[in-house]
Amino acid sequence: MNVLVVYESRGGRTKKVAQSISKDASDKGHAATVKPIAETSSDEITAADCIIVGTWVEGFILFGVHPARATSSWISALPSLTGKSVSVFCTYAVNPRNSLDELKHGLESRGAKIGASQAFHRSRTEEKIGTFVDAALSVAM
Repeated sequence: MNVLVVYESRGGRTKKVAQSISKDASDKGHAATVKPIAETSSDEITAADCIIVGTWVEGFILFGVHPARATSSWISALPSLTGKSVSVFCTYAVNPRNSLDELKHGLESRGAKIGASQAFHRSRTEEKIGTFVDAALSVAM
């Protein structure tokens, strides 16, 4: 299966998680590519069998928490994702609140079939990688 892991990272934590996800998918026998959102083409999106989208969470608990703005802009410019299996993850410091739901809704509006979702605390980014990848791949198969 062709797995595409795309991410938006500010401090490098989300990039690290995306790389770990890609490595885990590769270790499980899949062709996996990891790229920043800004460097991902529509052709790469179209060619992927399974897409995993990750972002960091921005905002303040009292004033609203949401996925990074660049992620939302990128989603609105995507080609149709009808029939594509898309899983989502975020990295956070305090509480991701409904960031994953916002990310899922944006991708569903482009036609994506949402698979797994996972929030990774920035101090425990390696926890649950394998479980998340297994869930994302099982939905795509």
